[in-house]
Amino acid sequence: MKQLVFYDDTWRGIPEFQRSLLPSVVEFERALLPAAAASAVVDSVVICRQLPSPVEVRHAITLIGAHSFDVLALSKGNWLNVCDLDSDDHWQLYFEQSKVERSIAASDVKSTGIITELASSRDTLVLPYQTLEWHCQKFGNKAILCDPADALNNKAFVANLLAEGGLASHVSDGFLVGPDNPEGYVRRIIECVDRWDSLGVASYIKLSQRGVSGLANVVPVQYPDIYRSSVPLEERVTLLRQVLAERGIDASREQARVERRLSKRTDYIGPLEFTVGGILVEGIFYPCYLGRNINSSADATSRMIHGSEPASVGLQDAAYGQLIHVAQRIATSLASVGYRTGYSYFDIVVTSDGALVATDFNMRRGLRSAGEAWLSVCGGAYLSTTLTVRDAFDATQIPRLVNALEESGAVWYGSSSLAATGIVPILVPADANDMLEAIDGQIRSRLVGFVTD
Repeated sequence: MKQLVFYDDTWRGIPEFQRSLLPSVVEFERALLPAAAASAVVDSVVICRQLPSPVEVRHAITLIGAHSFDVLALSKGNWLNVCDLDSDDHWQLYFEQSKVERSIAASDVKSTGIITELASSRDTLVLPYQTLEWHCQKFGNKAILCDPADALNNKAFVANLLAEGGLASHVSDGFLVGPDNPEGYVRRIIECVDRWDSLGVASYIKLSQRGVSGLANVVPVQYPDIYRSSVPLEERVTLLRQVLAERGIDASREQARVERRLSKRTDYIGPLEFTVGGILVEGIFYPCYLGRNINSSADATSRMIHGSEPASVGLQDAAYGQLIHVAQRIATSLASVGYRTGYSYFDIVVTSDGALVATDFNMRRGLRSAGEAWLSVCGGAYLSTTLTVRDAFDATQIPRLVNALEESGAVWYGSSSLAATGIVPILVPADANDMLEAIDGQIRSRLVGFVTD
């Protein structure tokens, strides 16, 4: 293999009903830093639908040191190698592009063309956000690809596959609902909640088995009345209907899963929730990543600690070994449906009785990619978090914002999130032994005038 081509057609791996809920999901956020890390071993090219900022390119170059790689971005309808731009020209183009509306469909046609051109021999490995049958049809006769993960995008299917394969103790059991008409869908979900309640078990609703789990989960602390059998049935039905409408769920196409709610073991940071990731190569799982999920008061992941050592995420070596063992068993079980080579990431919680239970399965790059790439080269541990800029903020203020971030020790990535939503994702050196809230406060205190409280 002579070349890697990273291409983040993120939207293709996300169901249509979720795309409007993820305006910051664009092409380069999850590819730029991983490509930089990989280029230390093999020539790498990143295909970007949106021009990355000069800061992100500088961070990538910092990672690779003396090595080089190409970042091909669309600008005014043409491809240019961002690495060839001087800083002033790069900033000027970036400011201009931040004001332009982009078309996913048009850029995808152009991206497909440039990838076909680059992948002119079987010496090129193409790594999209998630390899699907579509990619195999487009590039399979020209380049090397991982195995398509289409079937594994149904999380209920994966949970059932694992349970039947002898891993039932490592997945949460649940009742499936749908597809159905909207009224039947809602009422059957509530029936399942009450069914669990009659067994003395709390439940957890996942409205879809596809895409980004957090956008389909009905979190009990946010919607407690849906889970309370003491609340009149019609009130619960109305509430759940509203959630379906807010999330864009089409009951005639989706499957809900009403699972046993897990009681999680906690430590001084919070619940023991981890992400273990790696790469499957011919059915053998190579762990590459360990992260600790940190939840907000709304019981949703708000931050992560990315660690190169178990202790940096609050784990003893023995517990880490158990976690990796479960992840390896899950990953290798996927070979039974033909998924033998590709990305494999799992969210695993430690329950109050010490069991390790996988709650999510993703065969794709994800939001952890920047931290993962940084760790692979720099080691140590990093906290990933987000800031939100003030309403009056515009692209021309980015250089000053970046200077303030770097003075505080933070690494900024994902400028597309800033352009689309005002969200600034950053990495900060920190681990489980640090006072995370204090670090957050220190960063924000240096950015007064830029970000909201």
